Amino acid sequence: MVEVTSAMLADFVRQKFAGEIEYSGPGFVLSQPVALGDLAANAFSFCNGVRFTPPSDPVAVICGRETLCEGGADALVLRVDNPRLVFGKAVDHFFVPKPKNSVHPFAVIENSVVLGAEVSIGAHSVIGDRCHIGARSRIGSNVVLGPGVSVGEDCVILSGSVIGEAGFAVEFDAEGHSFRLPHIGGVVLEDRVQVGSLCSIASGTLSPTILREDVQLDNKVHVAHNVDVGARSLITACAEISGSVTIGPDCWLGPNSSVINKINIGRNSLIGLGAVVTKDVGDSVVVAGSPARVLRANPEPAQ
Repeated sequence: MVEVTSAMLADFVRQKFAGEIEYSGPGFVLSQPVALGDLAANAFSFCNGVRFTPPSDPVAVICGRETLCEGGADALVLRVDNPRLVFGKAVDHFFVPKPKNSVHPFAVIENSVVLGAEVSIGAHSVIGDRCHIGARSRIGSNVVLGPGVSVGEDCVILSGSVIGEAGFAVEFDAEGHSFRLPHIGGVVLEDRVQVGSLCSIASGTLSPTILREDVQLDNKVHVAHNVDVGARSLITACAEISGSVTIGPDCWLGPNSSVINKINIGRNSLIGLGAVVTKDVGDSVVVAGSPARVLRANPEPAQ
């Protein structure tokens, strides 16, 4: 791994995030990112608070533009609009090993699959017929993509997830025998969608199940057939979204929440932990409980 210096961090923050730099003392090598309370010599962290006193050791701190910093003669202080975001971007850039842009030899890929540039696919993943994976997308190990799944650019699918297998829709014939209806609509993940480990996203029946740009699924989320998840919405661990649900952009669904089929959830709404949604939810509200009810308005996101 390349040695990371305080000067490299400063240049990254200044160029990518218009960071303002306060620096005293000589440059130094950064050993690791740490929580603010664990900040020690040669480490770096971030601060969202209104006041921070750096230690006397050479350290780097990413903080808000209005954060009051006192002391720390050898500290590198970087001022930005969103310290947590910039810290995370810096950790990802400098300290997270990047997978090779390659297909593992033990992956199974049908001949009709189209792969974009710089795609990586992990061991024992299975990419089904007519799938399309956009440029720079990363597929973990033991992932299954069913027929006709479309993955956009810069997407991430973590290990063990299954996307595009048949959903659950059953009819009974005159003799009482069950018949599971086919699902041939596929799944569309738009650009920059991230899917956690052990998620399941069912194929649409005739039209696709859709996760729109910048949607994020936590681990162990289930999305049923014909669901449409709006841009930038976040769905957290063990949430269950039943068939033909529509979720607007900028929503947040809490852990273990569940949504009955054919429900509409408006934009910028928050579904609380363990909530059971049985009725449509409007725009910009917070709902919780079983059955879920409106608690209050949800503030509009910062621009």
